[in-house]
Amino acid sequence: MFEHLSEVIDQRYSERKYEHDFRLSDEQKVMIEAKMKELLSSAYEINIDLIENTDDNLFKGFILSYGKVNAPYMLVFSGKKQDIETAFKVGQLAELLVLELTLLGLQTCFVSGTYKGSEVLSRIQMADDYEIYVTVALGKAKAVWVNPQHKRKDVEDIAKFMPRKSAAWIYTALEAARLAPSALNRQPARFMVDMDQHVTAYPAKESVAQYLDLGIAAANFQVAAEEHGHVGDWVRREGQYYFLLEKSE
Repeated sequence: MFEHLSEVIDQRYSERKYEHDFRLSDEQKVMIEAKMKELLSSAYEINIDLIENTDDNLFKGFILSYGKVNAPYMLVFSGKKQDIETAFKVGQLAELLVLELTLLGLQTCFVSGTYKGSEVLSRIQMADDYEIYVTVALGKAKAVWVNPQHKRKDVEDIAKFMPRKSAAWIYTALEAARLAPSALNRQPARFMVDMDQHVTAYPAKESVAQYLDLGIAAANFQVAAEEHGHVGDWVRREGQYYFLLEKSE
């Protein structure tokens, strides 16, 4: 399902400067919409909208010292209000879609509060009990980074290991998880590997925002695990997410 996505996990970076006149081709739009439909087939009560920034009025403000983001397109992820399971799933789907876009040679940036809410809401259809969880700036970078450097925590900072030595595929998947983007680069995703090599994931703090970031990191873990022959998905049980492997025939 995630063929070749692991190849771009360490290549993908947050782009903030885009070619102003770039427009997606009809073929690219069809591919993106097909991938959105595929991802949403396993997710209920979540919407993804692709909208064009035709009048340069979707984005606003600044992201810390990085400057203003003003991309030609925006992806809008919405779902049931203030729901941690929805937040996790949104993060998971958003990262999977972002990796697919990276494969297409496009650049992205997760955007939380620096968009014009009223303008975005006027461009999408959303139920009264839904809210926007995150948006993603999308376009073509003015200058593409080669071998981007990611300032991230070490695997040992985000994971606890019960056995002295975990399976190689688990460590590789955790390495992918630590490269995931997060709000203010705080990396709140945490993982536990037990004696039986079962992996659980949880946020550093119980909040909707951190469950969103957890979902993003969990997506990277899932992609890297599949690349090494361990196909599975995250299932919520007793307040934590467990990586449930598919049974081999």
